[in-house]
Amino acid sequence: YYEAIEQTKQIKTHSKSSTANPWVLVGPTNIGGRISDIEMSRTNFDTIYAGIASGGVFKSVDGGLNWFPIFDDTYTMSIGDLVLDPTNPNIIYVGTGEVNGGGGSVTYGGNGVYKSTDAGTSWTHLGLEASEYISRIIIDPSNPQNIYLGAMGKLFGKNSDRGLYKSTDGGLTWENKLFISDSTGCIDIAIHPLNPDTVYA
Repeated sequence: YYEAIEQTKQIKTHSKSSTANPWVLVGPTNIGGRISDIEMSRTNFDTIYAGIASGGVFKSVDGGLNWFPIFDDTYTMSIGDLVLDPTNPNIIYVGTGEVNGGGGSVTYGGNGVYKSTDAGTSWTHLGLEASEYISRIIIDPSNPQNIYLGAMGKLFGKNSDRGLYKSTDGGLTWENKLFISDSTGCIDIAIHPLNPDTVYA
């Protein structure tokens, strides 16, 4: 613990003193594992969310100067992806189960997808418990009720709860739209910016 604090101090000192490095460490620090995703409010640029590989979700309301956890009351701390509704930044979806395993790193499965309608104060579980690892969540910019979700399934085993899922009711129900096999998952999704009916997975 104390070594991590000291290392953070040294990195911050180096970042501020180095003119060749324009990057500044803003945190959050002393977290569990990697940062798996970062999202920013489209209406308030000081509000930032960070999903942590095995440390939950942190929020900053002052541009990254201070961070506080907002996901600790749920049943998992492993975060795969998070996304803010493009029409309402108070609506947040979090996919659990961080998918960046391999190369000696440890990754933990999650228990599905969560939704907040009050900027992270409270959370509702929306299912997909057996998906294990949620890699990406994309919201249709023309209709925020349409949500696409990539699920990897078990990283080291076969299961049928994987592939590309879609919700047409804001996450209340999900339908598997692309299932290839019990050992093939979905890692990334993109929606065509001019034609939201075209989806790549």
